Amino acid sequence: MLKRILPVVGVFLLICGLAGAQAAHRSDDVNGMAGTVRILPNAAGSCTTVVFTSNMPVSNTSNQIVFWLQGDKMPVPAAAWSGAARVFTGDGFIGIAAKDNPGVKYLFLFTDRDVPPLLVPFQFKTFNIVGIARYGEHKPLTEKQIASLAAVGHV
Repeated sequence: MLKRILPVVGVFLLICGLAGAQAAHRSDDVNGMAGTVRILPNAAGSCTTVVFTSNMPVSNTSNQIVFWLQGDKMPVPAAAWSGAARVFTGDGFIGIAAKDNPGVKYLFLFTDRDVPPLLVPFQFKTFNIVGIARYGEHKPLTEKQIASLAAVGHV
């Protein structure tokens, strides 16, 4: 198993290379949050940025989480999307289920993990990823920082 941890502006981006044996150690716990989501795919690379603004604070200083997802040789959602949604997070995955658009049900998960049993009924369209970075939980990102992250993968 190849595993590297790279610092990314105060956040760690976990990249799993050959992580097949790791699946047995994954937790199936699911955290759900409601709010507004913007999906910003990067067509030039296999990454996407998900901007989540929670209906409730996620910390004392922010109600935002910006996820940067590195794909694994598989296309990310083809079109940008925004709207009300539920976001599901856990050990090696992030799920997005639009409130008013049944066609927007995406699950980004590490290649070594299965869909958590609680999320199976949602029938998500799945995308394999090799990395997840989280930003904005303690200090929200500006629109300029979000645009940079979506375009080039860093703020």
